[in-house]
Amino acid sequence: MSLFRAATKVTIGNGETTKFWHDNLYARGPLSQWAPDLYKIASMKNRTVAKELSENNWIHSVASLNSPQQLAQYIDVWEAVHSINLPPELPDNIDWTLNANSTYSASSAYEAQFLGSQARFDVMKILSAHAEPKCKLFGWLALHGKLLTADMLAIRGWPHDPRCPLCLSEPETADHLCRNCPFTASVWNLIKSWDGDSSDDRRLDFQSISDWWNDMIKEKPHKEKKRISGRFLYVLWNAWKERNRRIFTGQCLTYLEVASIANEDILQRDRAINGFGPVIPAETN
Repeated sequence: MSLFRAATKVTIGNGETTKFWHDNLYARGPLSQWAPDLYKIASMKNRTVAKELSENNWIHSVASLNSPQQLAQYIDVWEAVHSINLPPELPDNIDWTLNANSTYSASSAYEAQFLGSQARFDVMKILSAHAEPKCKLFGWLALHGKLLTADMLAIRGWPHDPRCPLCLSEPETADHLCRNCPFTASVWNLIKSWDGDSSDDRRLDFQSISDWWNDMIKEKPHKEKKRISGRFLYVLWNAWKERNRRIFTGQCLTYLEVASIANEDILQRDRAINGFGPVIPAETN
């Protein structure tokens, strides 16, 4: 059930099937996760939205609140639900977020059960990449589903914002952050252009980060494979750092600024290894 709730997005209609505390109908995830102190004292934890909003039943359910934390969460919940309208003619709608057509499938649910298990891929594309160890470690974690993106936080029951911090439009997963996010794609394409790479952006043609990566380096000479893999890891690493910057410091860089930082990382690594390197212009204006 926790997987189902983490992998669904609810569009509220008449509220007769959606659970007030447990379903993901709020921008911040289920109420039980971002108002945990209030949820603990709720006397009715499994009622529907329609039932809880009728005559403000949810307020009576948490009438025993007696701490500043509970009061603060009460205000948050009130602000989230007071403007909800429940048109009686429209049923609630549930979208499945683990595939492109938003429709539940047993295969996507089965695959989700193995998030965090070892993926099948050529490990040498990580180990031989022209990148620092921290970037290789990040690539390993990304391909093994070990990044603490919003979907993984949801599975663990930890507080989170389900949206990608970079594009603010899609649920955050490792695959989205590294492959599908428009922000990361802009950084990647800019780095490619500075490197003189005019190949097509085919990231959406593949089902995984690993498959996309394999396509980038297939039929390339060995040295070129290592160079492209290093470039790729520096882009992903800096997209991850920008994601954390926005969450933990509230600061935001543009994709051009992030690309410039990634480009400088690439050049510095090359200079450190070879003593020199090609100077790729990185205009920031």
